[in-house]
Amino acid sequence: MISLLLSFVFAPAKVVELVEPNADSISIQALVSLPDLGAKDLARLNLIVSAIPKQTLDYPRREMLIVTDGEPVRCNITPDHVRVVVNVPPDHLKAGLGVMEALLRNATLTAENLEAAKEEQDEPDYWSSALNPIDLPKVKLTAEEAQQLYHRVFRPDRLLLTVGGRFAQGDAEQAWTKRMALWPVEKEPKGFFDNTPIAERTKGSGAITTVDLVAAPFSANETGVQSKILSMFAFGVGKRASLFRVVREKHGWSYRQEAILSPTKDGFVPHLLVAMIPTDDAQDRAKTMRTELLEDVGTWDSTTRDRAFGMAEAVLSGYIPFNPFYFLGDSPAGNSLEDRTFLSGYWKMKTGTRWNPGLLLDSMKKVSVDELKESAKAMLATVIPRILPGG
Repeated sequence: MISLLLSFVFAPAKVVELVEPNADSISIQALVSLPDLGAKDLARLNLIVSAIPKQTLDYPRREMLIVTDGEPVRCNITPDHVRVVVNVPPDHLKAGLGVMEALLRNATLTAENLEAAKEEQDEPDYWSSALNPIDLPKVKLTAEEAQQLYHRVFRPDRLLLTVGGRFAQGDAEQAWTKRMALWPVEKEPKGFFDNTPIAERTKGSGAITTVDLVAAPFSANETGVQSKILSMFAFGVGKRASLFRVVREKHGWSYRQEAILSPTKDGFVPHLLVAMIPTDDAQDRAKTMRTELLEDVGTWDSTTRDRAFGMAEAVLSGYIPFNPFYFLGDSPAGNSLEDRTFLSGYWKMKTGTRWNPGLLLDSMKKVSVDELKESAKAMLATVIPRILPGG
């Protein structure tokens, strides 16, 4: 057995711990970074992700619920990762890690479970459709095909584990490292992913039209990222933000408008997203929005900067729930234990450093008015309007 194990390659365990002695639970989350996928494989993976929580070889659903004290296991997919969530009582850390390993390695992807997953999939709402406007094909998926794709995506070298809550520092990392030491990294086959182009939606979901000014993506590690993030607060967080004043107060076009950072494989995409009733002049409105937002940026001053920083401080300190960090896919990451645990691991996955809202606030506090305006103007210079008509 020992000689056999020595012939394999093993990935080092990547674990982030967020110890909170006063927490009443533990959140265990696995983040699996996605490889490049074609449309068919992405559609197949969506079905697999929906089927994973149903059962594993070692844990029928009932036994998983015993470990989690009744809280369902969850699994979802975003543009840059798959997230698996197992929340457990404080005395179930090791058992919870056992469930997590089983979900990542031995999910029971039977034809019955896959069919049930297909029936449970819902049409995304208008907001989710706008943020990730992909149009995936209908696919057939056998149990054997599901297992092959599952094992090729859920690999230990793509995995980061993040654990938050009430446990002793080092316990989660030590226990997970032992499990990872028995999970070899198999040689990745070449050419197994399909390369079918991913089509974009041409219509929205429901009776709502969305107008989205989509700017060029950026990395969280690049120079000036703090001014880009602060500009998102200036553009679209709160009723005194530019989007609210220009689109809603001045023109009366919208009932929902937000500045959002959504994830991509290489970084984040800024959105200036507006929801409105269907209209024939959405293209003209998009042009007007860009022009008048650029004019508005020209009027930004220290009051604008201080308001944006105040909103950022309130968000990152957990005082208000709405924020531009849509890293979960179709909703922002908030201040619950589960979300803080997610952010601790996700930021590490994206940047190599832990999520530290205090440091981010310190860097944003140093952004000058001129830097803020320059960042916002540069962002608007790259926007491409994306309109999904409702109706």
